[in-house]
Amino acid sequence: MSALLEALENHGELRSGERRYCPEVRSELLGMSAATIESKNNHLVRRYGFHWRYDTPEALMRLNRLWPLVNDRFNYFTPTKKPTGWAMTSSGRRKRVYDSPRTPLERLLDAGVLSTPQAEELRTYRSAINPAELARDIQRLQDQLTGLVKRPTLDLVAATTKPAPDTIRGVKLRPTAYP
Repeated sequence: MSALLEALENHGELRSGERRYCPEVRSELLGMSAATIESKNNHLVRRYGFHWRYDTPEALMRLNRLWPLVNDRFNYFTPTKKPTGWAMTSSGRRKRVYDSPRTPLERLLDAGVLSTPQAEELRTYRSAINPAELARDIQRLQDQLTGLVKRPTLDLVAATTKPAPDTIRGVKLRPTAYP
């Protein structure tokens, strides 16, 4: 993970000195394993993009239209719980303690890191989004993506999957030279 972080810093994707991320974020990123990152990807990518194979320009175009909508839905309208610590149950077991669910926008506004114009811009953008229309647009794009790629993906899986042996007739043993 540290090699990936160093590469992102060298490439200019992450900048420490310009308040793009603070040392606490860097230490959190270094503490994440590849499984954690895949788990976070699975949360949105597999939920909204499914497990299909997107290898056509039409599918890529629709995916590129889908992700900004998914990001808006998640960041402005999906409350999430964040772990705050550990507590002991009455039986002596450790139990994870979470804060109250809030959207990422609410967490950002509560953190106090935005200037007043930035906060107002985000609030104005959120108020301009119609959640029902956003959900319909996401569903429409998902339906289009599924229609484009479901059959080719299933055909590819069928072509690369080795058929299981026919066990209904039983398993035939070949005679061996050994007793």
